[in-house]
Amino acid sequence: MDLISTKMEKKKKSTSEVATYEEPQYPYGMEISFNEELISKMPDIMSLDVEDLINISGIARITGIHSDKTQNNKFDRRVTARFEKIGFENKKDLKDMNFSEYKKARGK
Repeated sequence: MDLISTKMEKKKKSTSEVATYEEPQYPYGMEISFNEELISKMPDIMSLDVEDLINISGIARITGIHSDKTQNNKFDRRVTARFEKIGFENKKDLKDMNFSEYKKARGK
């Protein structure tokens, strides 16, 4: 499976803009939150730290396909999907793990 970056390109701001506003780096909806019920099913997720990278895989059902024509005769397209099964794998290198993390990663 090929992975693509979802990071958005910075838009050029007009010089007439008064308010300072930082554009988001990623589109709305590209962030996933795990609630207490999911955390209890995947307790290892709590061993992660901010900025750690994980590999997420899952099965998602397409729940909507939308195409709307806007006032400027442009099309706004959107596909929505709902994850029905999800899992993760910690992508921390073995050399960067402490001893207990290393034992856990090696299945011991």
